[in-house]
Amino acid sequence: MSKEIVILGGGYGGLLAALSVRQYMDASEANVTIINKTPTHQIITELHRLAAGNISEQAAALPLEKLLKGKDINLKVATIESFSVNDKKISLEDGSELFYDALVVALGSVTNYFGIPGLQEHSMVLKSAEDANKIREHVEARIRDYAATNNEADAHIVIGGGGLTGVELVGESGIEVNRGRASVNNYLQSVSHKDVFVVGDSAVYFKPGDERPQPPTAQIAWQMGETVGYNLYAYLEDKSFEEFEPVNSGTLASLGRKDAVAFIGANQTPLKGLPASVMKEASNVRYLSHIKGLFALAY
Repeated sequence: MSKEIVILGGGYGGLLAALSVRQYMDASEANVTIINKTPTHQIITELHRLAAGNISEQAAALPLEKLLKGKDINLKVATIESFSVNDKKISLEDGSELFYDALVVALGSVTNYFGIPGLQEHSMVLKSAEDANKIREHVEARIRDYAATNNEADAHIVIGGGGLTGVELVGESGIEVNRGRASVNNYLQSVSHKDVFVVGDSAVYFKPGDERPQPPTAQIAWQMGETVGYNLYAYLEDKSFEEFEPVNSGTLASLGRKDAVAFIGANQTPLKGLPASVMKEASNVRYLSHIKGLFALAY
């Protein structure tokens, strides 16, 4: 009888976990279902470009159905109401329920406003293509107003620096948490529930010997997803687990169409300007190639 694998979230970690587990278990051995709030896989590292109007939405929000085509992976577009790790049950807002043999929590995070007065009430977050479109439309509207009124308030844009906090669902589910994120072992299993794996922003993982957890970045979520893909197989088939060994390839930040800053590789070699911008684009192409999403570059 095939096992039931449910993956909460279709971001970097969730998508890579689903694609990876299919390398080890076929449809007769495991039924794999991704539950995601939207029908698209959001390229978070490109959302700032969408908000600036430099790319179209199709370049930052890829249809999950297209990415999963031919992979024998089910997609359920729905909002998760709650999940119980004791009952192995997922409850959705539409009233339906799913049960699992192994669960992957890849729900991302919610914004932390750090108690700054007025920030939550008067700000816009950038965590999805929908958010990016709203920001772009808002900024364009303010620029039009400024052109008509010359009121400096219309041209005054404040950016509130980020920070992430754990998803409330994780804390409410019964999973052990640390710093608001799920505590995991070296196999990315929940330390309190061995049938639950946690990846991306939902997990707090300390590399052996490190005092600080791994950062909640796209590259770490990608690596986590692939490790969990194998470890799902190991857990369900009673095989040896694979330890998570994160590799930090560097940090890339776009500053405009042809400008960026970067720190590359283990030595954190600094780059700036066009070379850094080329590296930023190459990083995106590499990821899209890996998930068979190069069609996004057409937009």
